[in-house]
Amino acid sequence: RPDTLSANPKPAVIETMTDAKRVFDDGTHRLELYRFKSPHVDEMIVAYLPKEKVLLEADMLDIPEAGNPTPGDDTVDLLSQIEKLGLNVETIIPVHGRIGTITDLKTAVTTKISMK
Repeated sequence: RPDTLSANPKPAVIETMTDAKRVFDDGTHRLELYRFKSPHVDEMIVAYLPKEKVLLEADMLDIPEAGNPTPGDDTVDLLSQIEKLGLNVETIIPVHGRIGTITDLKTAVTTKISMK
């Protein structure tokens, strides 16, 4: 039993993000994508759900299942970007490791700064 897409295939639509911000809003949920430079890579995109106060990011804050994050310059930059954009983040979902909080990020940044 093929699903709708299998029964009526369509080519994939691939879009690039050229602006610093892109918003998807269906009237119930809002998703904001932000593109910025990072010490980790030339371009990074993070996803933010403002109503839920959730940020999804990759590689800038890795929170292991046990122990503390190993912060880098990109971790410091992530907090700076969140503050610069005025995002009200409570929960951070990293691509690697466990889900954390803005407090986890601030603690990691404090650790990184104290290491200098």
